[in-house]
Amino acid sequence: MSKNVCVILAAGLSSRMGSYKPLLKIQEKPSIVYLIQHLRAAGIDECIIVTGHNSDLLRDACRNFKNIIFVHNPDYATSGMYTSAKIGFSAIPKDCKNLLFTLADIPLISESIIRKVLREDHPLVFPSYHYHRGHPVKISPDLLPALLSYTGEHGLRGAFASLDIEPFFINTEDKSILMDMDTPEDYAKIIAFSQNSQS
Repeated sequence: MSKNVCVILAAGLSSRMGSYKPLLKIQEKPSIVYLIQHLRAAGIDECIIVTGHNSDLLRDACRNFKNIIFVHNPDYATSGMYTSAKIGFSAIPKDCKNLLFTLADIPLISESIIRKVLREDHPLVFPSYHYHRGHPVKISPDLLPALLSYTGEHGLRGAFASLDIEPFFINTEDKSILMDMDTPEDYAKIIAFSQNSQS
């Protein structure tokens, strides 16, 4: 049976935040739990989480979920995001039908956006808010060999550009696709946005 799989990068040091971002609370839940619940509700069968800093705390926070695969980036303190992405991509199961990719520090992605991205039949799909591309990204499993072989210096963005595929963009007025929480100010905005979306 084919699966919908999402790779989530959660290996960073959270240095600008000053607190461990995946465990910061959103609506009384750790943000990583909040994100996974939305992914599951929108049709993701399995999550691959790339860990680094505080990996034991992250595993514990996700202990009640089934079908979570943890892979670790031992060089998380010195390597870039693409190193973590490649570790996640290397763990994709062979029965993966649809692959999404996102970041743990963009936790508010709505179920409707996830479903729209999953449904789109194109090798590389980005949601877009006012011409700024966001997350989650849909990547055809057929593109994984090319992404894994990329050795350029321009990280994840360079890896996507190296595919020589014109991405498909889903335009949305939902800015949650861009809302990361790198700093305490970002986190305050995320809390306010989540509260407003509930009301």
